[in-house]
Order: sequence, then structure tokens, then C-alpha cells
Amino acid sequence: AEMQANPNGEPKGLIWVGGAGGALPADSSGAITELAPGKYVAFCFIPDPTDGGKPHIMKGMLKEIVVAGTPNGAVLPTADLEIHLSDFAFSPTTLTAGTHTIKVINDGKQTHEIALTRLDDGATAESFLAALAPGAKGPPPGKPVGGNGAISAGGSNYLTITLTKGTYLLTCFVPDTADGVPHVMKGMVQTVIVN
Repeated sequence: AEMQANPNGEPKGLIWVGGAGGALPADSSGAITELAPGKYVAFCFIPDPTDGGKPHIMKGMLKEIVVAGTPNGAVLPTADLEIHLSDFAFSPTTLTAGTHTIKVINDGKQTHEIALTRLDDGATAESFLAALAPGAKGPPPGKPVGGNGAISAGGSNYLTITLTKGTYLLTCFVPDTADGVPHVMKGMVQTVIVN
């Protein structure tokens, strides 16, 4: 209800802890986050191109989850790479082919995420962004391969991902609190060549 009343604001009392990134039908993605007991909500920010770009969460794609009981004692993974998020960039931006466990740390003042997309052959960041513009025809030229979900300032989580050689985009689709424009449209996009 708060998001419908104020699409540019963040609901009060909410801490973004991350989660699995976007995936195509029949695909999957995941992330590892340490969860304290409490109430959580899983949702999707991805815009629906058949409904004027309305985010899936505004169409009912959300589910409350309650975390309770004795902690399971699982150990957080050991990362072989860290990616830091800021307002509005990713650092570092060097990735290699293979399976990586990445610790994602939000050093910014706003909530951010990483959404990874493997671009189609010949596609560029510019052609990807053009496909997101209002009135664009067809899907963006690439395949989502995972990510970490939105993380509040100062937060972190982990994702394990297998990358093949190719051109990827790191993007953040979190809406800006000032005007509701997704951060990707404010320049939070980075092209990475994976060798």
C-alpha cells in the first residue's frame, strides 16, 4: 500500500537484505543471505513490458516469509571476489569465465542490487537500454543470468554464479527514491567482457 501511494519512496521500517536475481522462464538463480528472525517479503521489481512497464510487485508478485526457530548454524561462504555497489557504479568490474562466489557489498547511500545479463551477440549496453525505453518493441537483447536482489546501504550478501565467455551487463533496477527512475536509467550499468 505504501509503494502504491508513493512509488518513489521506500516503505518505512524495511531493510533490503537481497535475494535471488531475475531469471527467464524455466531458469533459476539464487543468493545467500544471513536472515535474523523476523518477517520478510519476497518480490520482483522487473517491469512488465505488456503493462506499461509496471513492476511485477505492483501486479501482486510478492510473498511474506516468516523466519523463526533455532538458527541452522550454516557458515557463510568464502567469496573469491567482492563487488562493491555505490551511487551509481559497480567496483571492481573484472570477471572471468567459471564458477564464482561473489560477496556483494552496498557502500552507497541508497538501496542497490546487481542484475547480471549476458548480452546477445552484437548487442551493447546502448541497445539494451534502448529496449527498456517506453514504447520500445521486443525484449532487451540478452539473457538474465542472476544477481543478488536489493540490499540496503551498508548491507551485503553472496551469490554463486557460473559465467561463460561473452559480454555481460551489470545493472541495478532499484527505483531511485528521488524520482522513481530505475538506477540503470541513471547510469548504473557496466559492460563486462568475460574471457
